[in-house]
Amino acid sequence: MMRGSLCLIFLLLSSLSSLVIAAVIDPAERSQISSLLSLWSTNTLPEGWSFSNLDNVCNTNSSFSPLWNGLVCDDAGHITSFTFSARNPSEFFIFPYPLRRLHKIEVINLRDMNWQWTHLPFWLNELRRLKTLRVMRTKGLLSPLPSLIDLEDLRELKITNSDLDIDFPVDLLRIPNLVVLDLSGNSINGAIDYELLLNSTIREVKLTPSNITCLTSADTDILSRMEHQSIHLLIDYTCPQITWPSQSSALKELYEQFRGCHMMPSDDMIQDACVRDLNRVECSQGYVTSIQLQESFNASGACQSIVKLKELFTLSIVNMNLTGNIDILCQLKGLQDLDLSRNQLTAVPSCIFPSTSNSISLSGNSIRRLPKICNISVVSLDLSHNDIKFFPQCQRLIGSGIFFKLNLSHNRMSGKLNHFRSWAKGSLSIDLSHNRYSSALPLDVWDIFQKFAGVSLGHSDWRGNVPKVYGDLYDKWTLLSVDLSNNRISGDIPNFPGIMNLIDVRYNPMMSGRIPQRLSPSRFGQSLLFNGTGLTCPNERNWKEAQRAGRTDACTFPLPTTSSTTSSTKQTISSSTYNGVASTSYGWPLVSSLILLSLVPLR
Repeated sequence: MMRGSLCLIFLLLSSLSSLVIAAVIDPAERSQISSLLSLWSTNTLPEGWSFSNLDNVCNTNSSFSPLWNGLVCDDAGHITSFTFSARNPSEFFIFPYPLRRLHKIEVINLRDMNWQWTHLPFWLNELRRLKTLRVMRTKGLLSPLPSLIDLEDLRELKITNSDLDIDFPVDLLRIPNLVVLDLSGNSINGAIDYELLLNSTIREVKLTPSNITCLTSADTDILSRMEHQSIHLLIDYTCPQITWPSQSSALKELYEQFRGCHMMPSDDMIQDACVRDLNRVECSQGYVTSIQLQESFNASGACQSIVKLKELFTLSIVNMNLTGNIDILCQLKGLQDLDLSRNQLTAVPSCIFPSTSNSISLSGNSIRRLPKICNISVVSLDLSHNDIKFFPQCQRLIGSGIFFKLNLSHNRMSGKLNHFRSWAKGSLSIDLSHNRYSSALPLDVWDIFQKFAGVSLGHSDWRGNVPKVYGDLYDKWTLLSVDLSNNRISGDIPNFPGIMNLIDVRYNPMMSGRIPQRLSPSRFGQSLLFNGTGLTCPNERNWKEAQRAGRTDACTFPLPTTSSTTSSTKQTISSSTYNGVASTSYGWPLVSSLILLSLVPLR
């Protein structure tokens, strides 16, 4: 007990000491900060920057005085980072010459200051440890800029929006290890020495706006070397987007697959594809990020060329008779949207289903078997209009395994539904309509799909009664949409939970009975579609009162009417239509309607 108490006391003392003990500013540097305070008006200084607070410049953990925001010290009390943003930018500032004596400084960051038409001082070249120099959103800075050629540690130089009007400062390209050069927001003239740039360590240059001549596709040698060295150059926003030579070469090779067809562009268009071939190509920083090929001829040899466009995140090859092995597309690691619909694929590799993707469409092919795709998370997966007989089962999901929309309609699937139970995770809507299911609805169908957002089992040959919803299923229920239309289902509608947005049982002529009270407008606030069935409205008082009051959200008469049968007042009460289909509709949210009506196959 004694030992435990001593340990606790020691820990508390250690914690307190860490709050109080901090580096004491070096006396010489304390003097420089004092001189700096003398230069500038006190109403421009940040809170806590004062003569009375000089002893705490490095004591950023102190709870006894305001912090010197923007200053960072090392353990020996030397200032290593100086960041200053004026509270009153209209005040005139003298450049802080005391920084010249801060020999350990690595970062200088000055913003929102009016320099009274002064130059950046030459002595900045003496700060040999300087890694970052930023002078941003300032006024009155004059040319020329100082030579900083001796700063071997300098990696980032930004002098932006500072009223500079100068020729391009070639000496800045000679800074030994500079990586980022940003002079944007000024007026830059003259010319860039590209040979010097290409032999430097610089990888990013921003000059816009500037009067420097833009690079074009004709500058092939410069562009090739810049691409090889991954140099990003922004001369002016008015310059057309360049197309890197590797991208032009891959596009030309790709289009050669279709020589003799009407889509073959000229060499000039290929060289400037990012600017001139906008119907097929989208680019970012000179790299092709999206390509759409939608012509009706053979594309079986195109994949070899496409994978050379390594920055692709959108690929669309639609209705191009694509056949054979497409494993090579797995090399496109950044692909987010893939559309290979309306081709002649019979199989696909598992690697084209990445662990994270926005959308994949393989609709309208002849795919018979699917690989296991347990490690996948996509917003939309469309496998409709194929010859799929069985969807692979995952005993244990790897990763997230979450879809938002899975479309398996118009296939040849039959048998049991149990293997979809493992996919019951997340906000998944699944469309299994237009398949070859031909049996009674399984008694545990709602247990299988209980964690789904929507399920469509329409346009098949399901039979028997709709299973009831029992016990714990009410508490666990997440289904918002159920489509059982166009089957051979009999019996009545079960007492579904009232949270649902859509129930569609149209065109099941053997269904009969009264609609449950739970699904009345007072409790069921969305859409119930039951045309072409023998279902009748519930005998509930509030429905009758709604009819007498002339409300349009009462019970829809279940059977379609013709001109010869519309004499009955009962058949026309509160009848509304959706694409010619009568329904009870109660103003359900637009977002829900857009998502969930996509599961309702229209006749």
